[in-house]
Amino acid sequence: MIWKQLTLGAKILSSIATILALLAIIAGWSLFGVSRIVADGVEVTASNRLQGSVLQRELDHLNWVNSVSAFIHDPAVNEIGVELDHTRCGFGQWYYGDARAHAEELAPDLKPILTAVEEPHRLLHLSAWKISEVYQHANPELPGVLAAAVADHMAWSAKIAESIMLRERDISVEWNPKQCALGRFLSHGENRATLQTDPVLKHLLDAIEPQHVALHAAGRKARNALRQGNYKQAAKIYRQSVTPALEKTRNLLKQMRERAQSNLAGKVEAERIFTQETQPQLDLLKGHFHEMGSVIQKSLLSEQQMVTNAKQTRFVIILAVIAALIVGAFLAWLLSRAISQPVHEISTVLSASSTQISASATQQERVAAQQVTAVNEINVTLEELNASARQSSDQADASALSAQRALGRSHQGLTLVEESLEQMEEVMARMEAISAQITLLSERTGAIADISKLMVDFANETKMLAINASIEAVRAGEHGQGFTVLAMETRKLASESKQSAERISTLVNEIQQAASDAVSATDAGAQSIHGGMAVTRQTADAFQGVAESVQSAAESAQQISLNMRQQSTAIRQIVSAMSTIQVGAKESGDGISQVKTGLQNLNGIAQRLKRMV
Repeated sequence: MIWKQLTLGAKILSSIATILALLAIIAGWSLFGVSRIVADGVEVTASNRLQGSVLQRELDHLNWVNSVSAFIHDPAVNEIGVELDHTRCGFGQWYYGDARAHAEELAPDLKPILTAVEEPHRLLHLSAWKISEVYQHANPELPGVLAAAVADHMAWSAKIAESIMLRERDISVEWNPKQCALGRFLSHGENRATLQTDPVLKHLLDAIEPQHVALHAAGRKARNALRQGNYKQAAKIYRQSVTPALEKTRNLLKQMRERAQSNLAGKVEAERIFTQETQPQLDLLKGHFHEMGSVIQKSLLSEQQMVTNAKQTRFVIILAVIAALIVGAFLAWLLSRAISQPVHEISTVLSASSTQISASATQQERVAAQQVTAVNEINVTLEELNASARQSSDQADASALSAQRALGRSHQGLTLVEESLEQMEEVMARMEAISAQITLLSERTGAIADISKLMVDFANETKMLAINASIEAVRAGEHGQGFTVLAMETRKLASESKQSAERISTLVNEIQQAASDAVSATDAGAQSIHGGMAVTRQTADAFQGVAESVQSAAESAQQISLNMRQQSTAIRQIVSAMSTIQVGAKESGDGISQVKTGLQNLNGIAQRLKRMV
């Protein structure tokens, strides 16, 4: 009942949503299964890697112990050749690094075993260190050989002494140092190699060889003396050469024997450490390694478990796909029924509607044709208006050009007037300077007049003094004649000075009068210039007014031209728009024709839908 109440879109949407939900469930379960398989694979890989690592560490320590054993028992091995530091071997680096934490994270039950394995592993490496400290390469036969060599040479020396005492000329002993027992032993390559592995024995070997040769050489000298019957010389050689050489040889052999016994004791101690410490710790370590392998197998996923989980995931995905196919087929059947019935109804309505729309389209086609005709008439009118606007714009441009020329000439006249005004101001300044100079000259001539008056007064006084001097000279008689002449000359000079002063005074008066006239003339010229400057300024103001008026006229003409251009542009835009409208009207007509054709096709489709449904 609810399915019938749903719209077609809701039915389609619900069907698609159901299918997508099923696909999402299948995809989610598949992703979960694949992720689980991948995780199982990672765990199995980690388990195998960890088991392989534990097995490899066990094998490494078995080889490690074999190397220690070879160092103890194989004379050809001169170095222990193993890692003595328990933190730097392969297992130590794994144990004290991040790998141990990762292993405990994978298998937590490994933690107590790994804790227990630390001490046996440390003691195992410690035992190897002890062995390397105490072990010395030793030949078990060497102490006996050296003791026998001492006894042989003691007997060899006693035989020589006995022969000397018995005065026997033939002594049956070995005189060649390389053929005696000690010489043969020291000449053997293997024995020499064993001795040379120990620095102390090598040093003693280098010392005893020449001493041993010297001992046999001293014995041969004693033998030669006996053969010659020189018994005293033979005894002397024995005391002074054979006995000291024998004593030195005995001491060196004793030192070699003690060193060989010490080395043998070190080897025995190394074997004891290997038996009592190395082997037991290795057994403990192997037991812990076996426990670790068992824990890893129990704690981590096996390959068989991984395969079982993968099969379960595959089975669930197959069931989900089958269920999704069944649900999808059922929804497809419901959806086909939900679509076929509405389509039949829609095709009927669509056929009737297409007939009505076709009639409306025919009417719209006629209206579009009328619009095209009207737009053509409007375009013709706008073209004529655009031509008039262009003509007005050209006339306004010509007026603006004439105004610009007049404005240029008015600016030129204004410039000339301003230059004239500047020149008048310069002349005015110069006349004012001349007037000031003339006034100063008049003042100076006044001062000269005052000086001339003083000179006149001085000449009058001098003349009076000359008269008084003449009177006194007359009174003096003969004694005053010379003074009389002086008084006359003085009076004459005073008269000339007075006349000169009077002439200067007259000239000064004339200069002052001329200066006064010049000042008056300068003032009159200045007033005239002031008047001319006022007229010139008025002329400049008039030119400025004319320039402003011309400028205003030019701006108005330019504004008119701009307005006409804008109007012409607007008209062109309108013409363009009308052309677009005309094209649109034509396209509308064409579109309506196409709509009619489409409606006819749609009507045919509706009829076919009816037949199909």
